[in-house]
Amino acid sequence: MGRNSGFALPGFDGSNVYTPDDLMSSGIPAEGPVIVWDDDHYYMGGVLAELCRSKGLDVTLVTPAAIVSAWTVNTLESMPIAKRIARLGIEVVPYTTVVGFDGAKVQLVSGLTGAESELPCASLITLTARLPVDGLFEELGDQWRQAPITSVTRIGDCWAPSTIQQAVYTGHKWARELDEEPEILIPRELPKIESGRVNVT
Repeated sequence: MGRNSGFALPGFDGSNVYTPDDLMSSGIPAEGPVIVWDDDHYYMGGVLAELCRSKGLDVTLVTPAAIVSAWTVNTLESMPIAKRIARLGIEVVPYTTVVGFDGAKVQLVSGLTGAESELPCASLITLTARLPVDGLFEELGDQWRQAPITSVTRIGDCWAPSTIQQAVYTGHKWARELDEEPEILIPRELPKIESGRVNVT
């Protein structure tokens, strides 16, 4: 599942399908061509494509976005990443979704035209959505309500997997607001212009 698809895709349970965690624990796939399916859009897709290319594998990065690592336009990294990907000879297929994998090739659909196509693929690396790690929270269920505990709050990856700084922010925010009264939002006064006069409403 990812930003582009909220459903599990056929063939993604094969032995030659890898997640970033797989690569970090077991190493780079031995066989190419490698398809990196980037439905995450931050830095990881480009990083893993570079890593596989550095091992001499043919790599193609497929993304439903217009550019590689599209979210990095917000961090001013998009152009350096795109240049490096191009100079390493990594092909980028934008505006395209992976809809299936049969173990030897990926099935693609163009987000612009709807045209279907295929690419040979010996190893598929998927960067999709990460689900919350909320097993402990779910196990507790309503048990905490029977104890002298006022509330249980999910933060960090228990609430929604994100970047390190987001996890730190939510933990810090929770600690600062501990035992405080809920914030009451007061509507901000905005000027209203009527007949050439400004009135505050």
